[in-house]
Amino acid sequence: MVSQTLYASTLPAAALALALASPLAAQLRTTHLFGQPALGSSCFVEHRIQGNPAGHIVGFLWSGPYTNVVALPGTGINGLLRVDPLSFVMLGLQISNGVQPPIMDLNVPGSASVLGGNVICQSFDIGPSFEIELSGNKVSLTVQSGPSAQVLNSMVPIGRGTFQMGSTAPVMAPPHFVQGSEVAGGLVTITQPFWIGRYEVTQGEFQAVMGYNPSIFTGAAYPTWQPRPVENVTWNEAVTYCQNLTAMERAAGRVPHGYEYRLPTEAEWEYCCRAGTTTEFHAGQTLTCTEAVYFADQATNSYCWSYDPKFGGTGVPNAWGLYDMHGNVAEWCVDTSDVQTNALVNYPSNNREDPVTLGGAYRVHRGGSYQSFLDRCRSTSRAAEAQTNGRLYLGFRVVLAPALVMPGMSVIAPGSFNIGSPEPVGVPPHFNQAVSTPVTNVTITRPFWMGEREVTQAEYVALMNSNPSFHKGPAYPNSGSLPVENVTWYDAMAYCAALTAREDALGRVPSGYMYRLPTEAEWEYCCRAGTATEFSFAPNLACSDAVFWMTATTAGCNITQPAPAGSFAPNTFGLYDMHGNVAEWCYDSWDGTTDYFMLPSFNPFRFSGNLRIVRGGSWGDSVEVCRSAYRSGDYPTFQSSNIGFRVVLAPAPGNISTTLGMVPITPGTYQRGSNYGNSEEMPVHQVTLTAHFWMGKHEVTQAQYQAVMGSNPSFFQGSSYPNAPQRPVEQVSWNNARAYCQALTTAEQAAGRVPPGYEYRLPTDAEWEYCCRAGTTTEWHTGTSLTTTQANCDNTLGQTAVVGSYAPNAFGLHDMHGNVYEWCLDNMIYYTPAPETDPFVTGTYLPIRVVRSGNWSNQSIFSRSASRWGAIPATANSGLGFRVVLAPALVP
Repeated sequence: MVSQTLYASTLPAAALALALASPLAAQLRTTHLFGQPALGSSCFVEHRIQGNPAGHIVGFLWSGPYTNVVALPGTGINGLLRVDPLSFVMLGLQISNGVQPPIMDLNVPGSASVLGGNVICQSFDIGPSFEIELSGNKVSLTVQSGPSAQVLNSMVPIGRGTFQMGSTAPVMAPPHFVQGSEVAGGLVTITQPFWIGRYEVTQGEFQAVMGYNPSIFTGAAYPTWQPRPVENVTWNEAVTYCQNLTAMERAAGRVPHGYEYRLPTEAEWEYCCRAGTTTEFHAGQTLTCTEAVYFADQATNSYCWSYDPKFGGTGVPNAWGLYDMHGNVAEWCVDTSDVQTNALVNYPSNNREDPVTLGGAYRVHRGGSYQSFLDRCRSTSRAAEAQTNGRLYLGFRVVLAPALVMPGMSVIAPGSFNIGSPEPVGVPPHFNQAVSTPVTNVTITRPFWMGEREVTQAEYVALMNSNPSFHKGPAYPNSGSLPVENVTWYDAMAYCAALTAREDALGRVPSGYMYRLPTEAEWEYCCRAGTATEFSFAPNLACSDAVFWMTATTAGCNITQPAPAGSFAPNTFGLYDMHGNVAEWCYDSWDGTTDYFMLPSFNPFRFSGNLRIVRGGSWGDSVEVCRSAYRSGDYPTFQSSNIGFRVVLAPAPGNISTTLGMVPITPGTYQRGSNYGNSEEMPVHQVTLTAHFWMGKHEVTQAQYQAVMGSNPSFFQGSSYPNAPQRPVEQVSWNNARAYCQALTTAEQAAGRVPPGYEYRLPTDAEWEYCCRAGTTTEWHTGTSLTTTQANCDNTLGQTAVVGSYAPNAFGLHDMHGNVYEWCLDNMIYYTPAPETDPFVTGTYLPIRVVRSGNWSNQSIFSRSASRWGAIPATANSGLGFRVVLAPALVP
């Protein structure tokens, strides 16, 4: 997201009054503020419209104690003006592109005169009708204290922006000798402002915070050592310095909420080094000895003869006022290289926002040093070193930036994999279980972080002030590094809740995320790490690979207790001990018998059952129990010295409430329409649905409608109609069906059971027919005919039937033919012969909504898969109901 130029403007009071008179529109519009306004800091505000339609003109209103803003490097911000007499500040207009919600910056001056001032913001948009619509909410916050004056002087504020990360010069060609890992990929966007140190951290600064000085170039031989950059410092020491500095400055009230002192990411470092340039150095295509501290230029055989690092600021600053980004000392970054070696991973070709790689023992450093040849000092040059190594050419600088997640977490990208084992059940050497079959393809749609290691006793004690472990005390030296065990599922959940609270207070929990136990799908995805074998290392597991009791050949591994977390090599995701050591609690419930076939196809999570899933095997288990697919379960109160846990930082788990009876639907292509029906069904044409969604197994019942809406409009209700609550609700209009969906979405979102970007709604016309056909091409999903033993039609019963009274189709959906007509979301128009992808019809001239399925009184011919009718949204009768989908949000 690139900062936009802001324009001062006025907003007529009459327009505001007009906007406030439109409550329905306001409900669909919301204002979201990211970051707390703080002195000398920046936050930004977003305007969301349901469905994010393109073409709307969007603006942002602020009321606050200031009249201008601070321009930051990398932004196009011009300033703000107060709008009288409304006492609003208006950030100028943007046009919504229909892809990303419009965003604008707010930058607070560093003047103490605005401290404690109240900031109120509200967004608005101007749609096709040219009426101004305010958002349905205002955001009110108080300006906090920002960084200290010392920080503002020694650190440089950096604005958001986009740049080309990496080099476009030829690989290994002089004079630049570009490495393969530096080759430019896609564009990189820095989405949040931050500060970076004007100079590298000095020995004096390090000494003041840490109480010691690891540097080589110090002491009596270097009488002016304090302003020299600290060196010979490990990555771990640099991180500790940042943590201590954060604690000191936060205690003094000088760290904005959600920020911390830390090492820069590789992307932040290169963005700041380039300072808007695209050349190999920020000064151009080369550097001279007067511009930076380096040893020699190997391409020209010219030498600067630098033998030690110099005082900060010896060279010339770049365009953003930063010194020594080339040479002097190389600078640690927060990122890791490859998790098992010091190899640097090439940049991907896709565009990225705020990229960072966490997890692994080798950390990236940048900028080159006084010992380096010139090519190693370029803006794009990258190197890596073990994080425990100190080198006399290695130092660092700090950023005051949005907090990253807690150390020790590996970021896990979304992806698909096959959950379960393909091997025969009960056959040696792996003795696969029936509950680990059949193999099912699962997609994890949301990024998350997974703990690199199992939670240790030391970590557990530090947070919970207790240690339930069996393997502790004098008999077990260094037991703090052993995984905590003998914990119940409830103990593990309590730890996660406490960890979430602590990290959220430090600003290190992304919005919508929490620390929790992994779902078993997340666990197996991380354990497999891209493999399809029984173990992530190979088809079999050796005693040198993990901590377990016995191999498949009955050879013992001489194991009598768990090992320190991380004692063996990690898998390719950088995760340790996914096989053995201690078995690990997962979030899911389990009944002990259900296999994978019942899981939804993406972000699966099971709510039913009294047991809790346990994965990974332990030090006391045979090798087959340690396989990637092996599943077991215990009661949540069970304790064992074999069971511990690890945490994930992830969205709240869950898909849908099982009480709603939803069926997962996989995307696909089918032939919509019929050549044997009415003109509304012609011509037959190809339709492709690209999104996963769920559809109600049954039509919405009277009981479900009553529970959500507090009323029941149905004709077939009461004691005269047996089991009426389980009959479909009818006499419900399209408008009322929509209101039910909106209320259900609100309730399920509050329970954390609605995936991001999804909502409960009526199915589109295309979704409905796809689900009704369930892979068939005949006139009914039952074949070439439909009988009254297969559906409630032809007025045989003279009334509705209890939902599910008839056999389902191949997708597991009941009553797709007959019982009650079902509302769809779309407006009614004629088909065209062209193939369609995710078709959805809205905004047509006549407000006629599609009705599908036939009802109890109709002849079966009217309930064919392709049959469709239209009705005005206010229509309601005893033959008209609906079912819901949980699907990507749409605006009808």
